[in-house]
Amino acid sequence: MARGQTDVRHNEVRDGIVLRGRVHPGEVRCYRRVELDGDQRLAVHGYWLNADTRSYVSDPMRPVHHDKLVTEVPYPTELGLDALVGF
Repeated sequence: MARGQTDVRHNEVRDGIVLRGRVHPGEVRCYRRVELDGDQRLAVHGYWLNADTRSYVSDPMRPVHHDKLVTEVPYPTELGLDALVGF
């Protein structure tokens, strides 16, 4: 087992992502990584599971969201991000 990884029967840590419980990494079709950018604004990075390579790639439509998160995957979402800073 590689350094920084744990057995998938427990929690798995990979690429800074912690998958809890019984979720296998290949079952998570998409995920978002949220961070503060240099201007202290939220930046939401989207990643999709590439079925051919079984690896995560940046959202091809809009890889980074600022101000507002708008997406249809995995379900329609529209969320104002500015209101979340300092929440």
